[in-house]
Amino acid sequence: MPITEMRTVQMPARLPQPGASSAQRFGFGAHAPAAGQPSTESPSPVLAWEAPEGWERLGPRSMRVVSFRVGNSDEAECYVSLLRGNAGGVEGNINRWRGQMGLEPLDAGALAAQPHIEALGQRNALLDVAGDYADMQGDVHDDYALMGIVCALDDWSVFVKMIGPREVVQGEAEAFKAFCASLRLEGGHG
Repeated sequence: MPITEMRTVQMPARLPQPGASSAQRFGFGAHAPAAGQPSTESPSPVLAWEAPEGWERLGPRSMRVVSFRVGNSDEAECYVSLLRGNAGGVEGNINRWRGQMGLEPLDAGALAAQPHIEALGQRNALLDVAGDYADMQGDVHDDYALMGIVCALDDWSVFVKMIGPREVVQGEAEAFKAFCASLRLEGGHG
């Protein structure tokens, strides 16, 4: 087949860093400034944490800052995601997760009445539900549980979600809360 088009590929303004998360590489929806132009958007916050004993850190995954295998099940995991802006908001994301568990959405009043936990210097609604979980591929997992929080920061949203068989997730509930409480921002972000 003859070559009919050619193009020149330019080096990116910033070379990719080995081990960088998707959030660090792509800014999740951030519009990168042109080469040599200063960014007007806040840089991605750097998160740090203390992993609970027994949680096994997993390799890099798309759209996740970190992922862990929890409990004694290959099906149970906890992960942290970081997205620019409100990313659908706290209520929208909590209700999306409830929908994945086959539950009705909560209105703002019912969401405010949910238990709350401290994470990243603020009170966050704690979702703690059980049911049949429909994953992103549409597969349904019977008798699962989900715990999650959405932390709305100034320019970013932090999502912490633990999902897996009900018995495993319920057994890791206190570890999940401790993990959320250990999250911190480094480098003066907020």
